[in-house]
Amino acid sequence: MPPHSKRKQNVKSPKSKSSPHTLKSIKSPESSASDKSTHTPPDAATYKSLGVSAFTNQKYLDAINYFSSSIELSPSDATLFSNRSAAYSAIDQYHSALIDAESTIKLKPNWSKGYYRRGIALEGLMKFDEALQSYQSGLKYDSNDQILLKAISDIESVIVELTAHSTNNNTTKETDKFYVLQDWLLSSGSKFPSIYLKHFPEGYRGVAALRTIKKDETILYVPRSHLLTIDVAKQSDIGTLIAKSGIELDDTQSYIAAFILQEREKCVIGGKSFWKPFLDILPSEFDSIPLFFNEKELQEMQGSLILPKFKGRQKSLKEEYENLVNAIDGFGRFSYEDFVWARLCVLTRTFIIEINGEENEWMGE
Repeated sequence: MPPHSKRKQNVKSPKSKSSPHTLKSIKSPESSASDKSTHTPPDAATYKSLGVSAFTNQKYLDAINYFSSSIELSPSDATLFSNRSAAYSAIDQYHSALIDAESTIKLKPNWSKGYYRRGIALEGLMKFDEALQSYQSGLKYDSNDQILLKAISDIESVIVELTAHSTNNNTTKETDKFYVLQDWLLSSGSKFPSIYLKHFPEGYRGVAALRTIKKDETILYVPRSHLLTIDVAKQSDIGTLIAKSGIELDDTQSYIAAFILQEREKCVIGGKSFWKPFLDILPSEFDSIPLFFNEKELQEMQGSLILPKFKGRQKSLKEEYENLVNAIDGFGRFSYEDFVWARLCVLTRTFIIEINGEENEWMGE
């Protein structure tokens, strides 16, 4: 499915008598404000005009402040809450955008724009089914609203693609591991309103855009609490044992590999692991990597320059595993194959990030 264009979040100026979806030009903040010499405090309409101007110039925080000031003076004006909702959505503050959208609907329940605002906020929160319902509710009050019709078409395409995966795998949102991962991330305050997980034939998956990505836009935010880093692994029970043993690891990624094995073991024996939603989406095998090729498959690689390198990697992994088994009491409960699997999980999903000025490795998916 091709990404759809970002739906424009217009706001309404106080004197506009046109469609609520049309943004009229307004005077500059300087000319809109009351004459300073009179010392007359700005009224709600003035703050609203300043807010619209700030929004038009993509100064969204200023717009929020102006609309908030206008709301204090005119708390029953639904357009003010609608405008502020649009400004919150523009800076990815979707929880606040949703609250203002609900206020818009409460104040003016027969205005389709409120339902559109709510749908945009729900989309940002990855609640696509609820967003669709909101858009459809808006059509009850304006069946020819082209913005709502376009929003419905776009969101239906995404829902079809997302549900197709669950249908093909006989799962529901509650049991589908990717939905579980998404909810786990969203509950932490993670944000990825412009992208979604797309499934491809033969079990492959990737990330697709929900809309056009703006230049320098942050497409993914994950709080540190949900980043699996080497520091997290080192501070765990098994990481502490490795550090106390004095063993010199060939690769610090072995800390994360050991941590993955420890947390996966908790899940297997019926315990609880904070990282279970992430662990559940890791591949069960790496049959396309020569480390796990059988003799016949390796024979087909004879003459390849890569083959000697993989043999060298096998040797170093074997030595790393044996050193851990000898140094850490009980590490032998993890097989060599399990250790290699965990190392490959790390190797294929590691990124370098900077935390407090220092580089750190973390695992993603």
